[in-house]
Amino acid sequence: MLAMPAGSWRGYALIWALLLSMPALSGQAPETIVGATVVSAEELIDLVTKRADVVLIDARLAGDYLRGHIDGAINLPNTETNCHTLVGIIPQRSTPLVFYCNGETCLRSAKSVRIARSCGYVGVYWFRGGFAEWLTKGYPYLKK
Repeated sequence: MLAMPAGSWRGYALIWALLLSMPALSGQAPETIVGATVVSAEELIDLVTKRADVVLIDARLAGDYLRGHIDGAINLPNTETNCHTLVGIIPQRSTPLVFYCNGETCLRSAKSVRIARSCGYVGVYWFRGGFAEWLTKGYPYLKK
């Protein structure tokens, strides 16, 4: 049997509780991302209505995208998002980009937002509520 110093189990329990509360490990997206503007479904609609140059990026895997996506969204899974793929789609780093995935428990769009920011994109928006919020609010979507 492993001998542990007195009180060490309490320390391990505290560390484990802290780790589980972290967004990246708990499956909960962060509230905000430095350098990105969080938008709701209504703010997304307003943004694409007012700005014709907005590029909407669905960061989910192709299967999710095919089952349903917001009209006009380009499918670029976070696993394929890097500076090279972004520049291939959006050469101007000042072009407004909106990323989304399945919702607040999906981390794909958060990862894509961070990648875009690290590549020098400056007009980055994050639809944190994602496709789940879109569906809940009854907005139309496309299937392929």
